[in-house]
Amino acid sequence: MGPARYCAVRDTAWSWSVLDANTGRVAAYNNVILAGLSERLAEDMAKLLNVECSAADTKIFSSSGSCEI
Repeated sequence: MGPARYCAVRDTAWSWSVLDANTGRVAAYNNVILAGLSERLAEDMAKLLNVECSAADTKIFSSSGSCEI
């Protein structure tokens, strides 16, 4: 798996997608609430999950892997 991107959703729910470099398939995780963690702790958790921050916090990754604004 390559690096993933995550987007913060304003209600402390998080969404991210992971691109599998071997198959080219995208695995998407949507509206994941990290137990009510603060944004900073959620960012740290995302780092542990090997995801990187997206520049915008208004994007939500859909189950198809595309971004909506």
